Amino acid sequence: PFSNLVHLEFNSAAEQMIDVEILDPLGRILFHDKKLATVGINHWQIDTEKLPSANYIVRMRTGKESHHKKLIRLD
Repeated sequence: PFSNLVHLEFNSAAEQMIDVEILDPLGRILFHDKKLATVGINHWQIDTEKLPSANYIVRMRTGKESHHKKLIRLD
């Protein structure tokens, strides 16, 4: 669960651009950003203060891969 910030931590094998999106249960994109991942462990934060309490999906995509995680926002 999260409240006002989502903390993302992941390992990247290469320096690459990553598309980060937060989607609602209907698949609508509520947040989108492109970030540069460095080789090794990356730590990013996303401000989600304006999102209501609900279930969401965070999607991280490169040109070759896509990863999804379920998120639950609690106030």
